[in-house]
Amino acid sequence: MRKLPVMLGLAVSALLLAEGCLTPGQQFGNGERYDDVGNYAEAAKWYRKAAERGHVKAQFELGRRCHGGIGVEKDYAEAVKWYHRAAEQGCAEAWQALGRLYGKGEGTAKDLAEAAKCFRQAAELGRAESQFLLGRCCHDGEGVAKDPAEAAKWYRKAAEQGWSAAQYELARLCVRGEGVTKDPAEAVKWYRKAAEQGHLQARYELGVILCRGEGVARDMTEGAYWLCKAAKQGHRQAREMCRKLNAKWE
Repeated sequence: MRKLPVMLGLAVSALLLAEGCLTPGQQFGNGERYDDVGNYAEAAKWYRKAAERGHVKAQFELGRRCHGGIGVEKDYAEAVKWYHRAAEQGCAEAWQALGRLYGKGEGTAKDLAEAAKCFRQAAELGRAESQFLLGRCCHDGEGVAKDPAEAAKWYRKAAEQGWSAAQYELARLCVRGEGVTKDPAEAVKWYRKAAEQGHLQARYELGVILCRGEGVARDMTEGAYWLCKAAKQGHRQAREMCRKLNAKWE
């Protein structure tokens, strides 16, 4: 029994000596293990060790922790620094996070053009949320020239990946013929996809279009169904329409 404490002590000493021999991936793994047990300060230390040695996931994680004050003091400038390092290695999440910081002027001067560039980098790497954000920039003319067709292009890319907000925005463009050919049937298709994922406004607008037969075959049954779904989520106008239709949502 006397050997056990000695063996444990030797094991701890070996681990301490081996720390300098750990690969960046192993250091990142240690950070994840400390995360799993809720020791965020220790996790951040390990992420920093790996980040300083060029581990891209660790650089992003360290940026995220500096951004949110997780295990370290909140420091937007430090977040920008580590997001940049991860982004330069092709991390789409880091590009998007940078875009948000530039857009808000957190840790750096506010720069909508730079924000849009960051969203584009992430979008071109295939990140659905970034494709949606870039589409919104193009639609609203934030940081880039206003371009409905370009907005529709990026909304569609995100929509095809299942991003409900993009599906909703693409549906609205199809209704108005903005940046795309006016196509009520195509609008219903995308409204339905967003509605099936719980998008509140998509449920309401889909219900209205179907009940009124605006450019598509009128379908009171399905229209009322979606209006009731929206009403149950608290949509005031949907509740008013349900009352007029004598449709119960509760």
